[in-house]
Amino acid sequence: MASSELRGGMFAWFVVPPAPQPRLTSRLVVLALTFSLTTCGLASLSPARSQAAPTDGAVTAATRHEGPPPTLVVHFTRPAYTIKCDPKTGAVSMPADVKAYARLEGWPADVPYPKTFMWHVYLDWDDKVYPTHHSISGLKFERPSPLPVNFGNEIRGGRLKVIAKAVLDGKDILGTDLAEIRGENPPRAAVLRCFPPNRIGLIASKIATAESGMHQFDTVTGMPMISRTNDVGMMQLNAPTGSVTSADQVWDWRANLRQGLEIMSDKRRITVLASRGNVNRQPDLRDLVLGYEDAACVNYMRWYLGLSPNPPPVIPPLSTQPGSGVLPGEADPDHVALSQMERDAIRRYNGGREYALALVTDPATLTILTPQWQVDPTRGGVRVRSGDPEYITHVLRAHSGFVIPPPAKPHKLTRHARRHRRK
Repeated sequence: MASSELRGGMFAWFVVPPAPQPRLTSRLVVLALTFSLTTCGLASLSPARSQAAPTDGAVTAATRHEGPPPTLVVHFTRPAYTIKCDPKTGAVSMPADVKAYARLEGWPADVPYPKTFMWHVYLDWDDKVYPTHHSISGLKFERPSPLPVNFGNEIRGGRLKVIAKAVLDGKDILGTDLAEIRGENPPRAAVLRCFPPNRIGLIASKIATAESGMHQFDTVTGMPMISRTNDVGMMQLNAPTGSVTSADQVWDWRANLRQGLEIMSDKRRITVLASRGNVNRQPDLRDLVLGYEDAACVNYMRWYLGLSPNPPPVIPPLSTQPGSGVLPGEADPDHVALSQMERDAIRRYNGGREYALALVTDPATLTILTPQWQVDPTRGGVRVRSGDPEYITHVLRAHSGFVIPPPAKPHKLTRHARRHRRK
């Protein structure tokens, strides 16, 4: 007896013998159905597992696999790397030996092992004073293992993090590792060569010595030096007041030093203008209050007695004469012989003012004899608990090793040059 059934759009013919056994008939039907499905290309409907097409080494594998997922193990070659300083010039460079390795454990044997991974590298310093971030954090790399990390010329440090990724069954497999990039302090000789060869350079070198010992980084942690008042680096730039203007000043001692010298120059300019009264500037309210309060008291007494008021006193400028800013008995081991102008500029670098105006009066005649500047940083805005009234003393005692070079000797003319000059 002949019979037929429609499966997958075609007929599968088979012969059923007379009086078939029930078990034999069911086996024949299954065989016929399998033959029909295979013939019309519908084997994918079969519960049997199909063999995945080989890949070309990409990071994905589309075949579904049972069992625990693979583990991606990632590690750096070292737990910490160093921002290097050239021992002669002090030039700064990022570490060039940073490598990250990745390997997959438990990867399915029937799936080709990935030839590449997707990498993401982060370099961040999350300190609340002045957080910094390297631009490499915005890049992604598809590379084989190991991954050499190139930071370029951008000087940054802090926490280094790498993430590697592979894909299996449409799911990401991630691995990560952490390391640190620390700073190396420059040689003192290289730092001293960066100060200008004059009195400003000498004073700036002593400030750097008093502030940080000419160190950009903490000698224990390798991270930037941060004071209790949130000052950063070699020149202790105050972050809350905006003295730190770039991340380079946090990680590159040369940028920190340049910014410190610019601030010193600006503070000296402010001192010059402030010591000239109202010349070329707006009136300073603190001068009006602190400088004329004695004069106001004297004039009030004269008014009470029916006398005419004294004219406003003329504020003298701070002296630029060397030694005019040295107090009697004050330590000066490097023989700086500060002028009043230099002393006030040093104080302004740390915050506040060094001098306050005092008026010498004659109590008998109620006249003002002489106005003069007196060292009184507490009247200049320096608070004892949050400031350092002895800051000038600390700077004077700090020995940096800086020596102002002697003036260049006049060049001797040769006999031929002298003869030519006479002609």
